[in-house]
Amino acid sequence: MNSYERVMTALKREQPDRVPIVEWAISRKVIKALCPAAEDQTDIEEMLDLDGVYKPTPEEIDHPIRGPIRTMDDLRNYVPPDPDAPQRLGKLPGGGGGNRGRELEA
Repeated sequence: MNSYERVMTALKREQPDRVPIVEWAISRKVIKALCPAAEDQTDIEEMLDLDGVYKPTPEEIDHPIRGPIRTMDDLRNYVPPDPDAPQRLGKLPGGGGGNRGRELEA
């Protein structure tokens, strides 16, 4: 099974040959530390032969090394983002890209 088949099989809630390996947020600092030749996240995903690839957007920002929850008080007061909020995806392009240039079907 190739990467495209593996991801699409999992998305259809069927069983792929193995769990697809996908990483959506790799800090630029981590990318440079792991592979100095990589220009961006897409490069390192290709070099590591990950099954899913990230499509960079103009809104791309470097991801923090630490998350929003560092203490028990942070945990008690944390309100997760609303996944249905209209601004949640920002200005992401309509189509799906990545996976070595293949467009995903709707």
